[in-house]
Amino acid sequence: MLPLSVDPVYPNPFSSQVTVPFTLAEAGEVRISVYDLSGRQIQTITSEEFAAGAHTVSWEGMDGSGNRVTSGIYFVRVWTDNSTVTRKVVLTR
Repeated sequence: MLPLSVDPVYPNPFSSQVTVPFTLAEAGEVRISVYDLSGRQIQTITSEEFAAGAHTVSWEGMDGSGNRVTSGIYFVRVWTDNSTVTRKVVLTR
């Protein structure tokens, strides 16, 4: 099993909330952040320890200040000490 596996995010496109499913082979810190097309970080969804196994986190289309972001393409990056996976999401308002 890979140290980190990230399934497709859903629903995609989304209008109010997108779910990011991931699986860890072993316990460890996971950081999940959202970036816009220019590579600017929009929000860190989580940065915490997770147990081994399957998990999900959600993003509600907000920036780090709690403001709604505009419709468009965003990238959700999931990383651990050993792996990084990026998924593209489309927000439609």
